Amino acid sequence: MSSRPAAAGPSAETGRRAPVGRRRRGGWPAVEAVAAVSFAFVLSEILPVGLLPAISGSLGVHTGTAGLLVVVPGLVAAAAAPLLTTAAGRLDRRHVLLALAALISATGPLAYASTATAPRCSSSSPSTGPP
Repeated sequence: MSSRPAAAGPSAETGRRAPVGRRRRGGWPAVEAVAAVSFAFVLSEILPVGLLPAISGSLGVHTGTAGLLVVVPGLVAAAAAPLLTTAAGRLDRRHVLLALAALISATGPLAYASTATAPRCSSSSPSTGPP
């Protein structure tokens, strides 16, 4: 018997044998990373929907006006998606995912800092209907 390990079976894509001891990239950790980042992206876009009445009340604006907090980022995402896909077509997807995850992670502290330094509105409660 030979002490040499047997080569792996032929690859479905190339028909060549894969080298022994070499692992495939990706797998479940990659799927979990994409799922976690997708969850964070969607949560940051959808979370304000449930808070619109409270946000509009604290800002003294109509709920429909506060709804622009959801509409505008959605429109920007719809316009940016094809552009980003085209621009990042030749880049490593992992690097693009990490860059976008870092960008969305930075928006939380920036939003907090903007509310901490924003001037306070002193208005009465908003009206619920048109004037």
